[in-house]
Amino acid sequence: MSFTDTAMLILSTTLTICYLSSSIIFIRAALIVVQIGYFFLAIHTGLDQPGMTAILILSITNSLINGFKIAQYYYENSILCLPKDLHSLYQDEFHLFSPKEFKIFFQHAVQEERSGELISANQTFKNLMFVLEGSPIIRLKKGKEIQLTKRVWLGEMSFLRGEVTSADVLTEPSEKVKLLIWSKYDIEELQEKQPIVIEKLKYIIANSLAEKIRYSNILIESTFFR
Repeated sequence: MSFTDTAMLILSTTLTICYLSSSIIFIRAALIVVQIGYFFLAIHTGLDQPGMTAILILSITNSLINGFKIAQYYYENSILCLPKDLHSLYQDEFHLFSPKEFKIFFQHAVQEERSGELISANQTFKNLMFVLEGSPIIRLKKGKEIQLTKRVWLGEMSFLRGEVTSADVLTEPSEKVKLLIWSKYDIEELQEKQPIVIEKLKYIIANSLAEKIRYSNILIESTFFR
């Protein structure tokens, strides 16, 4: 068996073994290594030999394609794929998403400024909202009001539990809040096409909800014990 035949057998066997891996990135990296082997094999054997020029061209093409796909994967899963004005929002509130997942989720949102009544009590789920700026007010059943002072979700209980909204949410008459809004249709579309995004969203909201309840309890206690 000639050196060329032996080298091609080793490279082909290595390639077959690499396909046993479940990591697409490892497979692509291994493909690049194997294609480099084919590249030098073609040079060593001589481009005047039958098939060597084709092997050389294919090795360069495959290496470039797989190198591009590896770079694309790491770019889409790094914060660099997000606009700079979203970096702090992602890192502070949505870091459980991968950057790519957050980008998909954010692209389904509508950004609006609203004032007055944001959510009415005893309504079925229509919109999931996230407050970017402003201080919405929760009006409880007994007339007490709780003013929220930081980024919060609105309509999250009806989203998580499939129940009607539990309280009115509004703003001061002269104030506006800046919102990210996902409609019921947006959520359903994401559930169908990107179920992992919705599962992570539920976890993010659950954590935020626990903090929101703790904050509300502190305000209620401070009201009662004045």
